[in-house]
Formats: sequence, structure tokens, C-alpha cells
Amino acid sequence: EDYLSYLLAIALGGMILTIATYFMQDSEMYFELLGYASLSLEATLVLPQVAQNFRRRSVEGLSRFLVAGWVFGDMAKAAYFVMTGAPTQFLMCGCVQLSIDTLIIAQFVLYRGRPPFQSDLAVHLHS
Repeated sequence: EDYLSYLLAIALGGMILTIATYFMQDSEMYFELLGYASLSLEATLVLPQVAQNFRRRSVEGLSRFLVAGWVFGDMAKAAYFVMTGAPTQFLMCGCVQLSIDTLIIAQFVLYRGRPPFQSDLAVHLHS
């Protein structure tokens, strides 16, 4: 909600990572962990959308073209990782992304044509 707080958090996180990287530049384990963390974050970027769809029991407002782009992009990445013999963490990232893509596709099938769910409290507050 507060954009300035967001920017400050990004700046602080960037500074902390920069300082940590400077002091840990000779640590292979640090860079391995940093790589796993970044791949994990990238692989799960869509989870908030999955959760929102589940809470609302609807995919209203979510573009099918956007989801198709995610799916085809993740499939291409996974294929590239397999064909180039990428390290295991990249293959794991691709598998997680494709699993989440499958969840979103399932939500499109399950929630097709449904308006967003509103709790009795939300309906009461708006009337």
C-alpha cells in the first residue's frame, strides 16, 4: 500500500546483499545459497495469483494470454535446461514453475465462468 516503504525495503535489501556479497566473495557456499534463493523466488512468483484465485474461487480478470505466455515460457526454459545439461537447481526450478502453471490451468478449468466469491460479510458491508 505504501510505495515509499516498498522502495526503502528494496534499497535496504539491495544494500544488505551488496555488503554480504563483498564480504563473502570468496565463499562458494554463499553463492550457491544465493543462487538457490533467487531461483526459488523466481519459481514461485506466481503463487500469490494462485492463492488469490483460490480465495476468490475465480480467475476473473486473469488474462488467458498472460497464462499462455507463462506456460510456453516456462516450457521453453525447462527444455533449454534439459538440452544444455544445466545444473540440478535449474531443472528443479523449471519443474516447480511447470507445476504451478498446471495449477493455474486447473483453476481456469475449475472456475470457468464463475464470478468472484464474496463472503457473507463482504456482501453485508457493501449493501
